[in-house]
Amino acid sequence: MARPRKRTIEPLADSDTLRYLLQALNPENTCVMVSGEEVLSWPHKEALEALNLIESASPARNIDCYECEHQCLSRPVTIIHDCAWVICPHQDGIGRIKIPEKQLVQKQITLNKVVTWLKKVFDAKLLLDTGETGEGINLGVVLAGKYRLVLSLNYEGGNWVLCAGNNKIKLIDAIGFDGEQYQLLPSQCEVLLWADKSTEPREARRARLLATMNFRKAHKADFPGSITEQLAQEEGVSVSMIQNELTAARNSAVIQKLAREYLQKLQQENTH
Repeated sequence: MARPRKRTIEPLADSDTLRYLLQALNPENTCVMVSGEEVLSWPHKEALEALNLIESASPARNIDCYECEHQCLSRPVTIIHDCAWVICPHQDGIGRIKIPEKQLVQKQITLNKVVTWLKKVFDAKLLLDTGETGEGINLGVVLAGKYRLVLSLNYEGGNWVLCAGNNKIKLIDAIGFDGEQYQLLPSQCEVLLWADKSTEPREARRARLLATMNFRKAHKADFPGSITEQLAQEEGVSVSMIQNELTAARNSAVIQKLAREYLQKLQQENTH
């Protein structure tokens, strides 16, 4: 049996729906609403839904009415006992116009959903804002070879921009489509994550490691085996390096305090 052909990940087309949605978001407009009927018309609807970026929103409170020649825009909807209608202000003979339930369905994409998705696809490790992480939305720490880079999402010149160290690329340029699903473009991510030094603050790294160790000890059933070896493999360093970092963390009251904050954040993230 022949192997299935590997799909090529292409940059997002200018007309791509995901490109449009991401460009519609900005720091002042962190939620974009779309009608359920519009969602049904999207060419890659299943691929978008697979990202878990699109969620249900409250029913529409205003709709466009085309019942008569006036074709009123954004007429207020009245909903009583699951029955919805608009009132025609022009034709006395029309009065109430019943609105089908499906016409009121709305979906939304939020900036919070995008941030959550980016943390997942980059496998970003938790990083609390210690004042050293720079501007923008802190996504966490990503591993780039033997280095650890602080990854953030900034809004610059009307575009969302991914920043890691001194490297920057537009968010829409980092995402591609292979005909079936949206993925990160490997070539763009290689540029973004190239580094010759780590940018994660040392104290933050040690606190993160200590908090992760303590969290996994408390949830041993979910993390069988040596936690130290797990951390060493994930961080791309030796077991002795992890042990040294943990020792340094336990010997610092400042780092232990920061580790407790990390642990609280980890517990919150894992209860959602």
